Amino acid sequence: MEMKNDKICRLRRVYLAIGEFENSLIKNFGLNYNELTLIAILNNKDCMTASEIADNLGLSASCTSKVISSVEKKELILRNLCKEDKRMMRFCLTEAGKEKIASIDCSQVDVPEILKCFIDDGCPAKLKIEN
Repeated sequence: MEMKNDKICRLRRVYLAIGEFENSLIKNFGLNYNELTLIAILNNKDCMTASEIADNLGLSASCTSKVISSVEKKELILRNLCKEDKRMMRFCLTEAGKEKIASIDCSQVDVPEILKCFIDDGCPAKLKIEN
């Protein structure tokens, strides 16, 4: 099946909107999408291993390592040796991380119109993305 140029243009608009959304996250919270998602995931768990984080983020081990390192540098998570298996590290939110996630007000984030359907309840099954 051949993809028509208008579909490529529509996909490009979605891609650009995602970039715009991420820039809004960085501007408002000082965190990119993956960093914010990491602290949100850890907020719901006591601690997690790097592989559990990778599974939850849907990222490769290499990309996950970069996200973890970035959030560690911001002192929002802490690396601890696993008590059960000394070869494994577990990651937990710091007090600063807990405060950061508690302070996040999603109404501060500008969600581009083209993406609202993806996050709003009641999104129609078929998306119509205008050119």
